[in-house]
Amino acid sequence: MADVIRRKRLPDDLAEPGAAFTATLGLVEAAKEALAKGLPTSRAPGSPLGEALFAFEENLRESEGPMDAWWHPAVAAEWDRCREGLREALRRAEDLRLAAPQLSFDQMAFTIQDLIAPLEPFEEAALRFHSLRS
Repeated sequence: MADVIRRKRLPDDLAEPGAAFTATLGLVEAAKEALAKGLPTSRAPGSPLGEALFAFEENLRESEGPMDAWWHPAVAAEWDRCREGLREALRRAEDLRLAAPQLSFDQMAFTIQDLIAPLEPFEEAALRFHSLRS
């Protein structure tokens, strides 16, 4: 008889928060990808920074919706850091949009890194959810 492969699952009380986290994380990742499209490559000139920044902000704002649904005592510390990171990323994006600077390639690369950096707690939260699977 073939061995049955058992997938690890979140405990029942974390199933809904886990699904909400996955939805939130998808929007955060989409925001980061949209912003990265503003960076020119050897194959493409990149999206105009204003368009990339707009898409970044829109995805982050949309991610605020499912954010509350994944709060749970087991991930409360991660949730707090993610909420703060989300707010900081939006604040930095607004500051950049209002300043509307002309950026060289290197400046743009560092600026994009600086905008994305506050979102790092989402990686920690993903690891925490993974560690709670049994």
